[in-house]
Order: sequence, then structure tokens, then C-alpha cells
Amino acid sequence: MDPEVARLVDIQAIRVLSALYNRAVDEGDADAFASVFTEDGRFETLGPSGPIIRQGREALEEMATRAPRNQLHTTTDAVVTVDGDKAQQVCSLACFKRPERVGELPSIVVGHYEDELIRTPAGWKFTLRRATAWF
Repeated sequence: MDPEVARLVDIQAIRVLSALYNRAVDEGDADAFASVFTEDGRFETLGPSGPIIRQGREALEEMATRAPRNQLHTTTDAVVTVDGDKAQQVCSLACFKRPERVGELPSIVVGHYEDELIRTPAGWKFTLRRATAWF
């Protein structure tokens, strides 16, 4: 395969992985959520209450199980750098919280992800996903 085509295929695969992450956390699908990470994958949230760190399949599954079901995560503006079997991604994050009452506007949390990924036999996986959010 042409190297530029291979790079574009990798970038698209990483963007699809990000979309699968978003859907899994919004749906509370613990298995699907943990499956986008390596077995020792790490998720870090940096927010106003300080860092929250989850590492390893069990901790990641628990995180997805406890995530609120009234949210919709989206990612945009991805910049992906592929270097062999490793990659980095930086993308913007918008998380919409559904209103509790009809007529209310959704609240929005914005921020960005800084990701480290590795190519595995099963495809690209996050080794680290760091979320910084501005509330």
C-alpha cells in the first residue's frame, strides 16, 4: 500500500475508534468502552476537582458503568500523527447534558483529549486518553 494511503487509513481508523469510545461511554457499554483501550490502558480526567485516573480493564469498565446516561460526547478537529505502530491524537471535546425539563437548554462541557495510541493485532487502541475539560 502507498505510504500516504496507509497513513490516511490509520488516521481514519483512529477517528472511528474515537467515535466508538464516545458511543460506548454514552450508552454505558462497559465492554465496548474498555475494548478501545489496551489491557493496561489509562484514562485521566483533569478538571476543577483535580485529576481522576482509571487504569486497566476492570477500572475502565467500572468507569463506563457509572457514567451518566444523559450525556452525548462528540469530538472534532482531530489532529492525528502516526509514527509506525504508535500514534498521537489531539481533538476537541463537547459533552452535552440533556436537560431535565422540557424547554430547558442542554448544558455543555467543552475541552480536549490528548491521546496516545498503539497498533495492536486487533487494530488501534488507546494506551492513554487524557481529558481536560472546561466547565
